[in-house]
Amino acid sequence: MRASTSLNVLPLASDLRPAMARVRAAGFDCADLNLVNHADARRALPFSGRDWRGWIERVGQDAEALHLPFNQAHGSKRIDLDGDVPAELAMAVRQLEAASLLKIPRVVFHAGKTDDASRLFERNRAFFMELCESAARLNVEIALENTFKPDELTAVLERHIALIDALNTPLFGACWDTGHAHVAHIDQRAGILALGRRLKALHVQDGDGISDTHTAPYYGAIDWEKVMRALADADYRGDLTFEAPAFVRPLPDALKDGALRQLCGIGRHLIGLFEESRFTRKG
Repeated sequence: MRASTSLNVLPLASDLRPAMARVRAAGFDCADLNLVNHADARRALPFSGRDWRGWIERVGQDAEALHLPFNQAHGSKRIDLDGDVPAELAMAVRQLEAASLLKIPRVVFHAGKTDDASRLFERNRAFFMELCESAARLNVEIALENTFKPDELTAVLERHIALIDALNTPLFGACWDTGHAHVAHIDQRAGILALGRRLKALHVQDGDGISDTHTAPYYGAIDWEKVMRALADADYRGDLTFEAPAFVRPLPDALKDGALRQLCGIGRHLIGLFEESRFTRKG
């Protein structure tokens, strides 16, 4: 298990090299490329423009020079199934193509939204079935993230599992966001074990269980020994990836590197708990 963090811990910028360098200097093994934050055309960022492939190529060159591989990427979060679905699908395919170019093994997505609650499951099934065709062509996995708002499909564990099973492909699995599960009042151990081999990725964050805080472990109310033991018991094979921008981004720039080092240190501690649980389990 490697220690990783989303690049969203640092302010959004077109040139990712400074953020990547700081993440690598803090001790992280790899990083999560937050493509979703770069896909907003209103911000005129490179990934939303015509030369997105050139930008991705430069990102890849910087990652190679810094010895910071990407273990996963974050794709679309607000897929509007009542709007321009072909455009939503085109952006999701672009995110998979970017992952393929950078040799990123998986992209995390949120389920789509619709005002027609009776068709929520079926419309998501249709959208992701079509997206899985591109995933197969590009050899990139899709990890569907759990959320917490009642009108969102994956806020309910049983629906999350049902959609994964309905698509019935090893390319389509789950991302477990610990903070989202906390807000949704889903037991961490029960959720992780229920997902089992479907679980492909993590978003590790803590909070108070009321709001989606996205801070570092031990700065909220989640039982981290329980989480890591559950991951070991579920035979989780992926990385430990933080999505904790609230722990770093609000700080003055002079304090951000220290916070990144602390976040990485917390990650090493959690990985130690995971390895200890695996050893105890095998013994």
